[in-house]
Amino acid sequence: MSLGTVYPNGLSVVLGALTLLLGFVALVIGWGLWSLKSWAWMTALIINLINLIVNIVSFSILGAIINLIIIIYLQQADIKSRFR
Repeated sequence: MSLGTVYPNGLSVVLGALTLLLGFVALVIGWGLWSLKSWAWMTALIINLINLIVNIVSFSILGAIINLIIIIYLQQADIKSRFR
């Protein structure tokens, strides 16, 4: 193993770009939630529902509990009304 500059191979470039894209999407959704946009509320609800299913299937109890808490929070009437 040589000490020097490490050049990324194709897979690491793709994974890095995908991570960067997902981070940007998360920032946009976060801004939408902060700005009380209805599309952001719906997106957050859908993402948390998908994550809840994935966590249940993979037996990730803590992840499922966190997703369930977020879903319950987003479904409260006063929270829902702020995003309309």
